Amino acid sequence: MFTQECRRCKTLEEVWNDDGVKAAKKALREKFQKKVSGWAEKDRKTRPPVYISLKPKMKPLGMYFAKQRGKGKIVLFPIRAEKKPPITDEFHVLSEEEMLETLKHEYAHHVARDVPHGKRFKDAERAMARR
Repeated sequence: MFTQECRRCKTLEEVWNDDGVKAAKKALREKFQKKVSGWAEKDRKTRPPVYISLKPKMKPLGMYFAKQRGKGKIVLFPIRAEKKPPITDEFHVLSEEEMLETLKHEYAHHVARDVPHGKRFKDAERAMARR
């Protein structure tokens, strides 16, 4: 959680435009993309692109967008808002471990070719938990 002092120092827009944050986001995206590429190669699936959105969200940690079955993209949302954005300045950032668990969940949607949380998805998610 950011401290009160930190929140007064930088607005969310200033955080987004910070060169250090941009570099960290790029490095994390590349790391997660490598993981997904490895998983996709092992599973003999197409490689979905991974994106990181710094837009604050209350509920979703990530989303899988499928245009066609088996062809989609994964978006992770690491900034958690305590109240509906942009009304609040209360937010925190997920850890890398939390983001990796979200990545596994979203990749399970890709493997199952199933956006709802049905049986195929649950089987794929159990397989991802072992990785």
